[in-house]
Amino acid sequence: MFSYFIWDINPEIFSTASFSLRWQAIFLILAFVTSRQLLFYIYSKEGRTSKEAGQLITIVLISALLGARMVHVIFYESILFFSDPVEIFFPFEFQPNFIFTAKEGFSLHGSAIGVIIGVWFYSRKKSVSQQFLHLLDKTTILAALSGTLLFTGSVLNSEIKGIPTNSKAGTIFINRVTKGLTKVPCCIMRNPGGNNPVLSTTVKKDNAQLPETKEGFKRILMYLFFDSGANEKMVNEFLIGDVKAYLFDMDHIVHEPGTEPLHFTIFIERDGNFIARLKTIGIARHPVQIYEAITCLILFFILFWRWHNLKTDLKPGQIFSFFMIGFWLSYFLYGYIKVDQTSLVAGLSLSVEQILSLVLALVGIFTLAFQQKGLIFQKT
Repeated sequence: MFSYFIWDINPEIFSTASFSLRWQAIFLILAFVTSRQLLFYIYSKEGRTSKEAGQLITIVLISALLGARMVHVIFYESILFFSDPVEIFFPFEFQPNFIFTAKEGFSLHGSAIGVIIGVWFYSRKKSVSQQFLHLLDKTTILAALSGTLLFTGSVLNSEIKGIPTNSKAGTIFINRVTKGLTKVPCCIMRNPGGNNPVLSTTVKKDNAQLPETKEGFKRILMYLFFDSGANEKMVNEFLIGDVKAYLFDMDHIVHEPGTEPLHFTIFIERDGNFIARLKTIGIARHPVQIYEAITCLILFFILFWRWHNLKTDLKPGQIFSFFMIGFWLSYFLYGYIKVDQTSLVAGLSLSVEQILSLVLALVGIFTLAFQQKGLIFQKT
């Protein structure tokens, strides 16, 4: 019985020379649309207007984006405050091409902090009919739903977050390798920049067992299907030189040691086209984004069920507290199975992300402990 999965789903739905539509973008749009409609539904069931719902969703969206960007810059790119402060809120380059420079420049913790602050300011308006905690209860239901969709988009984007594992949940996110093998220039030593001869690729599990080795190492078979213009000499040269070098460079996904030759066999199809079967080692990792999506989905059902049964009788801040404790403690624990835990705090084996997760979980605990006493967050 195989104890790992191979993930080879293309993150692009379709692409052209100048545009690509990715699953991640679709799920981002879905997160906004479904959250917006859910908030309208909640407000209608509570006898409130759609105008109030529209105002709140706008505040949440703007606050989440600003908070996510600011917290990322403060903890990871503080140099921007001095070198290029404009880029903090306007992260684009126009020369030589238009580029969005902050693709990874957002913090999930910052989104939560931004929303809390934004909703607090919004709750102070005289025209707002609900207290701060009531508003946060609603936004956290939306957050759980949005998180489910956004983390699912992360899965479909084949993002590598987890550390290697031999557990049955171990997943080899091989798509970047298979996609790259159809783009590697052919025969760089003889013909730099030559056309890639690979039409498509397929990856399968290998029955052969590895001896005791590093965590997550799993044998896999990769099949490369060549176009009709490829001959045997070209296929051999391409495999030995270009494919070997490419796999060696992708050492976070596959283990292809430079001390060994590439293990491959070449076959000829009935139509005369060539197929190459490669034997290599994939690195199975914790699919952390799947864990995160499942966590959000469970929280969403619990929180929505709680709201649905109590509605206006719900104690203010209870849903917010449950979400903050449940999600951020889970996120803290997932930090131990994530790669690239940057900015470890001196003297602690915790990352900045984990410490921020604990702080936000404590906010939930504090709110749960004191909201019934009317000590915090009351609108005057």
